[in-house]
Amino acid sequence: MKTIGQFLNEARRRKKYSLVRLEELTKIKKNFLKALEDEDWENLPTFATVSGFVKNIASVLEIDEKVATATLKRD
Repeated sequence: MKTIGQFLNEARRRKKYSLVRLEELTKIKKNFLKALEDEDWENLPTFATVSGFVKNIASVLEIDEKVATATLKRD
């Protein structure tokens, strides 16, 4: 079973987006995107904010938002 970090990283790589490009598209700081992919929870804001990040990223990467959110909650 993939973790949220692996799930988002693989989706981003399939789209051939760098973290910088994803930052431009989502308006989420690159350091937060990196922390999310690395599952570095200590360097991320509150769960509610991170949940919003995941929904935004899922929309941009054209992946299922419900699956991404459920994976985040599980992790």
